[in-house]
Amino acid sequence: MKLSEWLEHISLQHSKTIDMGLDRMREMVGRLDLERPAEKVVTVAGTNGKGSAVIATESLLLSAGMSVLSSISPHVKIFNERIRINGEEASDLDICSAFQSIDEARLLDRELPLTYFEYSALASLYLAKMKKVNVAIFEIGLGGRLDAFNVIDAHTAVITSVGFDHMEFLGDNLESIGREKAGILRPDQRVVLGPDMPESVTEYCDKLDLSPRTYGEDFVADSSTLSQRWNLKGDSYYIADIPLTNLAPQNIAIAFETATTITTVEHDYLKNSSLNRHFPGRLESLEYSGRKFVLDVAHNPQGVEFLLSQLKLRNYCVGAVVCGMLANKEHAAVWQKMEALHELPWFIVSTEGERSYPNHLLVENFSDSCTPVENVEEAVSSAIKKTSTTGIVLVFGSFNIVERVGDYLAV
Repeated sequence: MKLSEWLEHISLQHSKTIDMGLDRMREMVGRLDLERPAEKVVTVAGTNGKGSAVIATESLLLSAGMSVLSSISPHVKIFNERIRINGEEASDLDICSAFQSIDEARLLDRELPLTYFEYSALASLYLAKMKKVNVAIFEIGLGGRLDAFNVIDAHTAVITSVGFDHMEFLGDNLESIGREKAGILRPDQRVVLGPDMPESVTEYCDKLDLSPRTYGEDFVADSSTLSQRWNLKGDSYYIADIPLTNLAPQNIAIAFETATTITTVEHDYLKNSSLNRHFPGRLESLEYSGRKFVLDVAHNPQGVEFLLSQLKLRNYCVGAVVCGMLANKEHAAVWQKMEALHELPWFIVSTEGERSYPNHLLVENFSDSCTPVENVEEAVSSAIKKTSTTGIVLVFGSFNIVERVGDYLAV
């Protein structure tokens, strides 16, 4: 089958999009002998910043001469984005081969109903082992304790941030969400934590007698909007004059600490162009009709607050905003966090798919000063008219809206 046919097939093998629990994954990992998919494994959890930390860690390890498979989710444009082998998206052929082997194992003895994400996770594990990579880096998709990748015991565990998202699964307070994310931790692990961790995370580290390296305590990214460069400070190093890239300094700093748990990382790796990798939907810049568009998948209060700080760091002057969000998000809280941009023209697009949310309802949750538009084409053209050549059009919200606008701009 072609990849498109496989993707259709795997979307139909379970009655639920999300079915929390690890029993099916444990069974499949055993059937495929994937308990040790690589020499070293890194798992990366967090509400925001996971994907950027994965890509930056991958880049640093590649610069150090290691072979790396990285898994991120969800994808923005094509499924291949989810599995990266030595910095490149996995080929259709490799992914189809993985799906074939997974499906054959799934049908042995008793048929197991796997979710789309479980197929994706198993394909990452399978290709990591088949390619014999030195390091496999797996982004935890939702939570941590019950995420599909948590069947693997990692050498290094990372939690980039803890904020409010997916509360229907993770709980309605930060301590509960933190406990779920801390579920990826194991005894004798190397651990890297982002800033402002809830007590539930630090308590779990203490329970397992772990000694995490924590952003803001053991290392920090020091940024300046004037120089467009930043410095990384740790208790045993100081790396100065690092250029800004499309990856946020905070996430690169977390990645540097993560990479050093695996191998020696030269300071010069932070200054070369390898960290400026194209990463769809994360501060992604595109030129269209004489305007700069910045696309970002920030879709929760903490994420949009971080997005605003990164726009300021880069001296971006926003002229108009295009937004669309899914149904189960904190729309009003996101709008409040975006207060600095409230006076700008906002164009609201309906999202599509299982958790779609109509533009008129999002306007009700935002403000009647926002303009609902029929489609992406109208949103783009309207935003261009309201933006000068020195300003940018900010496109943010769900992966769905970023994908559709990105596709339109690429035509």
